[in-house]
Amino acid sequence: NSFADNFQLAEDYLVYVKDVRRNGVRIGIPGIDRLVRRVAPGEVCVIQARASVGKTALGLNILGHLSKQEVPTLFFSLEQPRAQIYERMLQIANRKAGATVENMAYTLDPGMQEMHEQVYNKFKFIHVCDQGGMTLQRIQDYVAQFSAIHKKPQVVMIDYFGYIKRGKDESRDQYEAVSERAKKIKDLAKDMNNSWIVL
Repeated sequence: NSFADNFQLAEDYLVYVKDVRRNGVRIGIPGIDRLVRRVAPGEVCVIQARASVGKTALGLNILGHLSKQEVPTLFFSLEQPRAQIYERMLQIANRKAGATVENMAYTLDPGMQEMHEQVYNKFKFIHVCDQGGMTLQRIQDYVAQFSAIHKKPQVVMIDYFGYIKRGKDESRDQYEAVSERAKKIKDLAKDMNNSWIVL
């Protein structure tokens, strides 16, 4: 039934609050966490900024925070290959500059083993997909395949929105296509009942 009276609304609200408390996620940015409390299943958190200001680094820090909460997360890196993502994970987990990490890896520094362990500990609930040219349909299919093999991801993160390819059924008009894509992401979050973070 699509219509609800106040009693049904009150019951629905209690179910919602329990779901948000159990399955909603804090992303580790105090201002956002304070304002929205948690990103609930079925919701989409969009983080927008111009190019080259550190959205991927921010996303990886959010992933580290989610992993600390033991939140299974599937990260679609549509922009950077997974080797570059891993280098950034090494930097974050070990608090080292990129040049230092690269030099240690190149010279087969024995300290790399401990650095790899730090990445595992910080990001152990994160899985990365770096396939390029993905449409939302392919992302949806990949989430379903992943869920069949592993555990259903509680969070899906996409880096970044501008690299999601146009689907066959999307408008040829760029503005309309982007709007359709944004609506489809919200629909997927609701249908899959997980939280989405889109950079």
